[in-house]
Amino acid sequence: MEWRYSVPVNPELLRKAGVFTLLPVRRHRNDKIPEEALESLLEDYRKLFEDDKQSTIPATMAPDGEMNIFCLPEALPERLFVASRLNVVGVIHDGMLIVHSCLTKLTKSDMTEMLDTTAAIELSRDLDDSLDPTFSDKGKLGQHIGAYKKLMSKCVLEMVRMDREVSAYMLNVYSKNWTQKIHRPENLAVNTFDDYMKKRLWDIGVKALFAVLEFASGYRLTPRERGMTDKLLELLEKAGVLTNDYFSYDREEFMNRTEGVRIFNAVDVLMKHEGLSVEVAKAKVRGLILGLEREYLREKQELFRDQPNLSHGHKCYIEHCEACIGGAHYWCATAHRYNYWKEMPGAFPESSTVERRESPTNGRNSTCEKPTDHAKDEPLQSEVYGHVDGELHHHHKRKSDTAYLEETNRDPKILEPKPLQDGKKMKETIELLDDSVIHEPSNYIRSLPSKGVRRILIESLNEWLEIPKASQEIITVVVDLLHNASLMLDDCEDGSELRRGSPASHMIFGQAQTINTATFLFVRAMQEVARLPSAKSTAVLTEQLERTFVGQSWDLYWRQRLLCPTEDEYLEMADKKTGSLFALLASLMASESRSTADYDLDALLTMLGRYFQMRDDYSNLTCQEYRDQKGFCEDLDEGKISYCLVMCAQKDKGRAEQILGIFRQQAVLRGPKALQRQTKEHILKLLEEAGAMEATMKKLRELERGLDAEIEGLERVGGVENPLLKMVVEMLRI
Repeated sequence: MEWRYSVPVNPELLRKAGVFTLLPVRRHRNDKIPEEALESLLEDYRKLFEDDKQSTIPATMAPDGEMNIFCLPEALPERLFVASRLNVVGVIHDGMLIVHSCLTKLTKSDMTEMLDTTAAIELSRDLDDSLDPTFSDKGKLGQHIGAYKKLMSKCVLEMVRMDREVSAYMLNVYSKNWTQKIHRPENLAVNTFDDYMKKRLWDIGVKALFAVLEFASGYRLTPRERGMTDKLLELLEKAGVLTNDYFSYDREEFMNRTEGVRIFNAVDVLMKHEGLSVEVAKAKVRGLILGLEREYLREKQELFRDQPNLSHGHKCYIEHCEACIGGAHYWCATAHRYNYWKEMPGAFPESSTVERRESPTNGRNSTCEKPTDHAKDEPLQSEVYGHVDGELHHHHKRKSDTAYLEETNRDPKILEPKPLQDGKKMKETIELLDDSVIHEPSNYIRSLPSKGVRRILIESLNEWLEIPKASQEIITVVVDLLHNASLMLDDCEDGSELRRGSPASHMIFGQAQTINTATFLFVRAMQEVARLPSAKSTAVLTEQLERTFVGQSWDLYWRQRLLCPTEDEYLEMADKKTGSLFALLASLMASESRSTADYDLDALLTMLGRYFQMRDDYSNLTCQEYRDQKGFCEDLDEGKISYCLVMCAQKDKGRAEQILGIFRQQAVLRGPKALQRQTKEHILKLLEEAGAMEATMKKLRELERGLDAEIEGLERVGGVENPLLKMVVEMLRI
């Protein structure tokens, strides 16, 4: 590989630091940029706290430089600053915050400034699919979450503006692998080493780091290239996780011993499950790391040999990833984050017998002494890699008895005896049928990939409206219920076979069951809205639902009768069908608002509803992602009267009539069967020739400018910037 922006780290420094990785360790030539990014982040963080006191920042510094100097050694100089900022924000997410002025030395009192594992859990609990943590109103943790939210939005917004395509991919990976399902208390039980690794892989978020690296390096991999790289990156990911644990263990043990912070570390897991001493457990983790690195190097060599046509950029990306993990290894070995504890009182206890607090790996107390018989009886239920004489060996551990226990079904619900009319009581009855069947279609639709735009929208509007957290959670649930119900009904009514690249709900559960479930979700939404304090909430919901169904009725009416509406009629349909859900969430939030500013969101949400509807119409005919998920121009199969066709009718009635004629003949001759691809391509040609596609894009750009202006105006109303809402608009731009 041609190393354009980095140089090797001095081998003597690696030796002194105890580095043992087989991967290259390099540093970016522009080593001042990541440090400037860190200082910039600190300044923004202080502003968000709105005081001049010392604020906290993540411990990403090491004696030889800032973390990203080594983790992004081949980043484009013009992208290194923003990518470094995002990675540091990721460390904030990890909950490990230390006082900036004490990066090199902490006192006992400074320890109280650190977020312990419990705080990290609470922070992670509030992170949702939108990348964005729910703001907490209480205490210091709430301050950190609010700051994290703004810093994250600002970083992502800047990256999207620099490279929309790669940033969209990065954002999707980041949301799935760094800000979801991390350290939730109900999921902390670890019965096997595999259990631990799955949880730790989520926790560390190396996949997210690789996605940031793709942006930082300017590579644009194809889906096929990413698929070819998955196995290699999985090996690097596991090596990176274990490397972090190897160098982090002593700090975690110190924090457990002195402050009661729980340990979540591979060394601790091996000690418990295999009865190993600290030294032997750490040696085993070291062996696992080396084994994974050797396997990676072999796999990479085979890939390069068997795929001689790999693009230069693809090869560079792979080797940049390995340099990233190598650099992270060096940083972990020297970082203040893992070594500050050595200068603190009680760092090295005189007694060899050390009291250990309970760790979350299996709920038992952990010690470095000889394990109990109970620990011996619970070997790991996994295939563990051992590193002996430079080779990998597989040791199969027997399954523990508890691994074979099955979950029991929910107990039948016992109904209270009901009095009869004659005063006698009925016998106790047992409800044999639960609600599991009715939830199956909705659980399925919720499991499909989603950008979570409506959730982000609620969170971003709350920057201005300041509603209580409990109310925000209820409104989010209501919007999710209604959105999923509308998706299932739309697919049934449109005859769509795919939803987000997977079979639509009715293709699995049948139309009748899917419609029944969708209707049930409307009932659930009514129940949730009734929990809101405002007495107006139920009336708001019913009013907006009525508008939604009326709008949908006109969309179906035009399609069924193959009538093309005027532009004004189409816009009114969009305002009711699509815009009503946005109006609903805004109205519910406004009724719970504690803000003193007078925010008028009507214009913003009207434009957003129209943009969503037109964007969907346009993207269905032009966007490759839509074609991958729903098929080639699927809207043409159902004879959809889209905004593109409305524009065609305005500009060239003759071509519009040709398209409507095709739809009529399709309905008569072929019924529900899909149009031939050649016919669809002919329709696209007619739309292009009429100038309809250009007119649709012009309208979309007009709405984008309107949204930008409206957001800026609303920011001036309350004096509160809203980078998250700006990020939503940026991510939606075509």
